[in-house]
Amino acid sequence: MPPRIRSPPRGVLAGIKKDAERAKIDRITGDDSRGHGAAWSHNFLNQKPWHPLSYRNQRDKFMAEEKARKDAEANKQAQFEFEREQEFFRNAELMGDRERERVTNRQALSFMYQKPPGYEAMLEKQKEEQAAKQREEAAALKAEQGAPPEEGEGEQAPEKKKMLRDKFGHLVPTAEMFPALKNAPKHESAGDDARVQPFGVEIRMVKCRRCGQWGHNGTDRECPMRDQNPNDEFRQRLEDPLNLMRARADLAKADKLQMKYIPGNSPVRGG
Repeated sequence: MPPRIRSPPRGVLAGIKKDAERAKIDRITGDDSRGHGAAWSHNFLNQKPWHPLSYRNQRDKFMAEEKARKDAEANKQAQFEFEREQEFFRNAELMGDRERERVTNRQALSFMYQKPPGYEAMLEKQKEEQAAKQREEAAALKAEQGAPPEEGEGEQAPEKKKMLRDKFGHLVPTAEMFPALKNAPKHESAGDDARVQPFGVEIRMVKCRRCGQWGHNGTDRECPMRDQNPNDEFRQRLEDPLNLMRARADLAKADKLQMKYIPGNSPVRGG
């Protein structure tokens, strides 16, 4: 016998309604800060099994919505197929006997020329695998030639660390970005997203693309790599005439293409 779910006690239905309305407003505005400025302070009740915002109820709601959407798509496709078939029969009634028989027989065998279920998904999967293989081959070729890898390329690329943001979505300077903020004094009521402005130090929320440090751009005077180009080494290898001569020599030493005769097959015509 399944366990009986207890109904909510008195006095919480109004709070549940307010929580549901607030969650709806948060989805529209994009604000997901739970527990700040809520109309009902008992936010812990959303963990109860009877609360509409509990994880299990939200999961069941999502699964029901997905099932309804898929059923609606299947019904729409079936209705479209039925209407097309009825249109074919109505047009066949206007033809002669011989023409109607020929068209009907062709329609009976039309399933042999239709794509099987799952064929489009298989093609999409093959395209994705082929594109991933081409990206891997291009990355291996660049690494062999000594080219610098592009941003986000390669399996060994470091994972992007989640940046600290305030409630407005703006980046917050931390001690990892700016060493001057290390051991900076803060008030007891200040949270992790509090902004600290030390005396005589300018905090700029920009990241240099040359040296990777925060607080300046690649063209600023503070950048230690302002007069350096990270692609100079690759360009030097590419424009070096000695490398070109070696590549031509290796190409000349490579085995030339020649026709081979395989026993058991017909000989090459003219050979």
